[in-house]
Amino acid sequence: ISACLVGSEMCIRDSLRARNTLMIMEPWTTDGVDSSCLEQLRSCPIARLRTSTSRSLSIIRQAERAEGWHVRSVYAVSFGAVRATGLLQQLSPDWIVLQTPAPPVGASMLNLARRRAQSITSELPSYCASNGCRRAVQGAFRELLTVGMPKVATGQEVAMGILAVTTRASDNRAYLQELVRSVAQGNAETRLVRQLKVAGRQFQGFDKYSISPRAVALWADICPAYVDWSELRDAENPMVAALGRVYSGCDEDAVPATPTYGSGQHKTLLVEGVNDLVVPIEFQRRWSTQFGSKVDSMKGNEHGWQSGETSNRIERWIHDAESG
Repeated sequence: ISACLVGSEMCIRDSLRARNTLMIMEPWTTDGVDSSCLEQLRSCPIARLRTSTSRSLSIIRQAERAEGWHVRSVYAVSFGAVRATGLLQQLSPDWIVLQTPAPPVGASMLNLARRRAQSITSELPSYCASNGCRRAVQGAFRELLTVGMPKVATGQEVAMGILAVTTRASDNRAYLQELVRSVAQGNAETRLVRQLKVAGRQFQGFDKYSISPRAVALWADICPAYVDWSELRDAENPMVAALGRVYSGCDEDAVPATPTYGSGQHKTLLVEGVNDLVVPIEFQRRWSTQFGSKVDSMKGNEHGWQSGETSNRIERWIHDAESG
């Protein structure tokens, strides 16, 4: 069977439909946090909500004993790629698929956030229907991100909302087209900005009244893997600073552990998100140098996104990997 490690609801993939698949749920789906976490971020139950290698391996071994199966492969989406590296030495899989992966351990979150902001800004004109809109939209958005909309949303809230709706941009295409057209005309609709504010609050995961276990779980898993958290929070670019706020609980003093990538004997497929507005493609491609074996690559689209055509191509690669 395949073990599937993902950053959110992205399992089970269509390309695994012919296989038995073990989906490992993150600890935050069952454990909560209390109000003391809001009062002092360092009191949050980071360790309890971390998706540890030992916990994941224990779940896999329990499932193998209970079902009489053996995990032969790993399918990792987004940050699941980082989680998977801790399991490779123990599992020795036949193959591993990394789909639109988060960067390997040790990457600068500041550099990633800057490139993410650049990618989003560059993508905005694609939602325009006229040349006039395409010429005006980037400048108009810079102003909205700086000053916000009085009595509706601050610039920071607008920036957080933009991060939210572009994470799965294809799902929000109709909204983005309407928003971009409105902003480019220099008179953003209040209704659209309010929707952006709501989306941003959900994306951030916490406010002064409550905090989501999902937000703390992000800190627990992602903070120890990367660096430059304080620079991220102090950035001048509103979208970069907004991403820093999402990771408010990250401790700059944490030093990423050096990962172990196993024997390198497994076959590896990297499915690149060429239109990924979450993890720019150059960060995904860093995985090509992490394994001792050759890494095959395949073009995908958005972050975690998978079309029927892409699913079929991945399924064919898996079939060939198992046959060869």
